[in-house]
This record gives sequence, structure tokens and C-alpha cells, in this order.
Amino acid sequence: MSHGVEGGTSAVRLRAAGADDAGTLARLMSDAISWGRLGELGARFVTLLHRHIAESPFAVCLVAEDDSGVAGYIAVVTDTRAFHRDFLRRRGLAAAWAILPSLRRPERLRVVLRGLRHFPAAPRDDPRAEAISFAVRRGVVTRGIGSALFRAAMAELAAKGVEVVKFATVEPTNETANAFYRKLGCELVRTEPFYRDSFVNVYFYRVGGSS
Repeated sequence: MSHGVEGGTSAVRLRAAGADDAGTLARLMSDAISWGRLGELGARFVTLLHRHIAESPFAVCLVAEDDSGVAGYIAVVTDTRAFHRDFLRRRGLAAAWAILPSLRRPERLRVVLRGLRHFPAAPRDDPRAEAISFAVRRGVVTRGIGSALFRAAMAELAAKGVEVVKFATVEPTNETANAFYRKLGCELVRTEPFYRDSFVNVYFYRVGGSS
């Protein structure tokens, strides 16, 4: 899958992510989503997670590129529980080894425990499909790259039979991000605790609905 998108002074191309993109996407996530806690588990773990995202049959991961390199990406899983079971089965030992140095600090251990509880604690009637990362490089956020990635990912999910997607990492105080999701037709369904000292807005998007 590859096609072009208008984006400022240079062309922007969308394509499927590959395993070789893992390091770049991990750095982009850590830079663009600085308020999140996943990065505290270390670059090795975040890179391993993105490699799994790119290769997983339960994920759709698209990259936007311009003349300067990767400008943004979106990663959505079609079945959250299946994705995480597959991650633990295929990469559990490597993941444990990657995060082991981080567990020496109590606050980082809490990040791991919170992550393990996050998905089982989700309401049973939440959509199985969920966006697990969505980031655009600083300096290009006004070029329509995020919207292009969103629409392309939703089109691929529709082809896979997905009906509703959950976006659950939207910081409530980030007015720009919340306006972005509303503009695309997402519905705010609740605000919930994310980690010990933070909250997120949870949006649902009906794939194939008007946006």
C-alpha cells in the first residue's frame, strides 16, 4: 500500500510500516507524545513493541514520509487482547529482558503494572479495535498528515471488517488533539484514569461513518 498526499511544499507518501521502521517510530512516539509513560520503559522495549506492531497480523500500521523522512505514523490493532497475547507469546522474553533495567525504579515498575491492568480493566462493551499510537513529527502538524493517516488507516480497517475503533490516549487538556478527533467524527465517550497521576479522553470512531 503506497500513495501520495498533498502536504505543504513537499509531497507526502503513505505506506505500510515495516520492521526496519521500528526504531524511527519509537523515537517519534517518545518525542511527539512526551506526556505518556511508555517511553519510561526504555528505548529497547519501545522499539521491540513497534517491531511487533509492524509485523503483527492484528495491527494496521501506516507511515507518512516526506523529503525529510518519516513525518508521522498511526498504529491500530484490530483486536487488542489478541494483539497483546501474541506479543507476549512471540516477544515476551525479549520484552522482559528489555525492561528489566527500568524496573530498578519504583515509579517505572508502576508503569508496567498499570499497563498490565489497563486492557483487562477496559469495559467489556468497548470496541476490540484500538489505536495504540498516533504521532506526527513536530513542525508538520498543520499539513494534514494526521488526517491523511487517520483516513487511510480507517479505510484499511473497514476492509478488514472493523466497525468501531477506540482512541484512548487523548490528553484532556490538549485542546488541539481533542478538536482534531472531533473534526474527524470521533465521539467522546468518557474520561478515565490512565496512570496514577493522569487521565485520558476516550473516543470511539465508527468506521465508514461520515467524518
